[in-house]
Amino acid sequence: MTTAPRRRVLLVEDDASVRRPLQKFLEIHHFHVGTAETVDEALDAIRQFR
Repeated sequence: MTTAPRRRVLLVEDDASVRRPLQKFLEIHHFHVGTAETVDEALDAIRQFR
């Protein structure tokens, strides 16, 4: 039996009290989650993720 590939999402949120629970929620639902706190971090993550 094959499993579906995990979907990827980049979560950009500067407030850790919001970011962490959202990250956990997405991981529980089988997403591969990248996180960034700033726009610059998000852009770097996008460049590396490709």
